[in-house]
Amino acid sequence: MDPNASGLAMRLAEAGQSHLLQFWKKLGPKEQADLNHDLQGMDFKEINGFFQKAMETSSSSKQEKMDARMEPVPREVLGSVTRDRESLKDWELTGELHSTVPAHRKCIHTASVYA
Repeated sequence: MDPNASGLAMRLAEAGQSHLLQFWKKLGPKEQADLNHDLQGMDFKEINGFFQKAMETSSSSKQEKMDARMEPVPREVLGSVTRDRESLKDWELTGELHSTVPAHRKCIHTASVYA
């Protein structure tokens, strides 16, 4: 579906998010349909409002800077595929049972946390 015909391009332009369609012509028809579907469900003005509020809060002199309040997550509450291989299968099964993400869109995210 053409983003201009659906009004998506106009909504994105009004919200200052036109760059999201920058590579539209390089996408295949299925990828275009998926992107169009995903973007149609977003309220860009609301998202921009959340961003603006977060920026105002973070730059406010009344507020303590977020970095000063941040602390590492305690290692005992973190799972790790390298430290806890026995739990890996349980995590995978739990993810498959509770996932609402279609199989073709699933991926595995791994992260290392250094305290």
